[in-house]
Amino acid sequence: MNRFFSETLSKLRTEKGLSRQELADKMYVTGSKVWILQFIFGILDVLIGCYSFFHPALMAVSLGVLIGIYFVETGFTLMFSGIALRD
Repeated sequence: MNRFFSETLSKLRTEKGLSRQELADKMYVTGSKVWILQFIFGILDVLIGCYSFFHPALMAVSLGVLIGIYFVETGFTLMFSGIALRD
């Protein structure tokens, strides 16, 4: 799914004649925001991994929250990229 999305986004971006930076500017996404988001998710992954190692019964709740956050973030990314690429 991610590969299909990235190929489609790249194709649409080049059809519109936009560079990666121009598309990011239209979506109001800067490199620093993406880096911070990835860093926060990395910290959460490590913390949840350590926590679930010592409390395996509560791992399901932690995993459910993380999956929920992932789907919300992916949903917003798809919505904003769709809005940015419309005519």
